Amino acid sequence: MITDYRNVTLRGGFWKSKEDLNRDVTINAVYDRFNESGRIDAFKCEWKPGDPKQPHFFWDSDVAKWMEGAAYILKRERIEDLEQMVEALIDEIEKNQGEDGYFNIYFTVVKPEERFTNRDWHELYCAGHLIEAACAYYEATGRDRFLKIMEKYADCIAKIFMEDDSANFVTPGHEEIELALVKLYSATGEKRYLELSKFFIDERGKVLEHTYGCFTDGLYDQCFKPVREQETAEGHCVRACYLYSGMADLAAEYGDDTLFTAADKLFDSMAKKKMYITGGLGQTC
Repeated sequence: MITDYRNVTLRGGFWKSKEDLNRDVTINAVYDRFNESGRIDAFKCEWKPGDPKQPHFFWDSDVAKWMEGAAYILKRERIEDLEQMVEALIDEIEKNQGEDGYFNIYFTVVKPEERFTNRDWHELYCAGHLIEAACAYYEATGRDRFLKIMEKYADCIAKIFMEDDSANFVTPGHEEIELALVKLYSATGEKRYLELSKFFIDERGKVLEHTYGCFTDGLYDQCFKPVREQETAEGHCVRACYLYSGMADLAAEYGDDTLFTAADKLFDSMAKKKMYITGGLGQTC
């Protein structure tokens, strides 16, 4: 049996106190800060040039992670007010989703003409976090409205990247959607989401895609060579760990020995040569 949060019940001690603090204080405090900053209202997609609090291109992901966190709490216990806060956000996502399935606040109200033109503007990253939130909420509540919305968005992404080849880039500048699509496959049983994840991982590093100014060697975003040929963990550690997690997930789903071997080498590179004594990764600056 896989040991994850669903199989663990904290009954006391330090971590139980933190779990209670998260449920009773943190989840609401974060929502309040998001509300004050404009992130919650941004989901109404009503912002216009000249209005205050212009949405940022990764606001979707910030709120999506809050929604996912709320889902984990709701998996433990029914909290009606918290559930209604999530449902209100789902209402806005459903209302403002494009007919083709697309949803992204920034590229709906700020730069609608620049959809999938800038590899570093986190569109696929935001999509991945929304997908993870939808999977967690489905698991917590059994309701699939949010999941269906994200399925439609994932199908839109598959059409753009795998069928039409109409985006200005091939792989995400900031990885994340790769592992999210594996979760979407697990939640729905639809193998096309697994195949889309595999597409993004297989294509990474076939050509050098860089959009980061002085970072011109492909190391920063792990596209310096195909992932199966990578042996050392390089670049932006959050991007890297999302990628490596997706690689490990896909290796398990497909029984892909070459992908597993690459993921294993990258893990060793991180754990044995790049990790601080505290267990942390990445730069300190």
